[in-house]
Amino acid sequence: MINTNDIINKIKFEIVNYTGYESLSEIITNNINIIFLDTDEFLKLSGAKSLSEGPGAFHKRENNTVYMLKKDTYDNHDIHKIIHELLHAYSNHYYNYGKEGFQVSGYVENRLISVGGAINEAATEYLTSIISGDGFRGYPDEMKYIFELLINILNIKYDFVKIYFQKENWITDEMNKKFNSSKNNQLDEFILEFDNRLLMYRKKDFDFNKMMSILLDAIQDKVINSINIDYESIIRNLYLLRNCGLVDFNQDILSKIDYITYELEKLYNISYIPTNRNNSDNKNDGTIKMTF
Repeated sequence: MINTNDIINKIKFEIVNYTGYESLSEIITNNINIIFLDTDEFLKLSGAKSLSEGPGAFHKRENNTVYMLKKDTYDNHDIHKIIHELLHAYSNHYYNYGKEGFQVSGYVENRLISVGGAINEAATEYLTSIISGDGFRGYPDEMKYIFELLINILNIKYDFVKIYFQKENWITDEMNKKFNSSKNNQLDEFILEFDNRLLMYRKKDFDFNKMMSILLDAIQDKVINSINIDYESIIRNLYLLRNCGLVDFNQDILSKIDYITYELEKLYNISYIPTNRNNSDNKNDGTIKMTF
């Protein structure tokens, strides 16, 4: 059986190690329910028809409980899943504050609305990859590149972790201004469009080029106003997005990417030189008994 205390301690240590914020470890307490279920119970509660279709682990917001399939041994992939779900649990302030991670909910004209579900999944998986050290899993790589563009545009490479766990709404007028000072409510527009990336949060067809246009406008706003952010990482992620083979850019967006990349290379004397990477180098999918 998994020693969940070891996993919780690993989460606390790596979050502090990444951010340098000692106070964040106090958020990660042991008051989350973790229940291990037999196969029949797991399938029934998860709603999956088979284990191959199931989530592997899942979090129930209403009782803030993480459910895991009961097994004799667990591999690194299982550990990765439970870290992801525990992060959902520890960031869950839904019933008191309408917020879970990067997802926020509230009432507009007596109608409950929720936004940020897709970016919350990207943020949760991104933080999981930092803690586990075994890569961004379970979602397409382009979601990782988009998330990295967002936190670099907002200049919250480390502060995104505090935002993730905080109780207060993070999609504010101030954050919108920080995202793009020349156009109103562009962070709102980005969050709403990105939600359409995942079926469970989709309200209309996902327009990847529209979302990219919003991000590229925000980058241009930083360049025009000489805002010092991590342009090297931005160039890298633009390159990775363009070459990942997962998205279909229209010509306007491709031209815009080329122009911004050229401007950044010229102004800051930076460029991205891709290197060959073996994604399996840092993954070990063998059976383990907690190797943290």
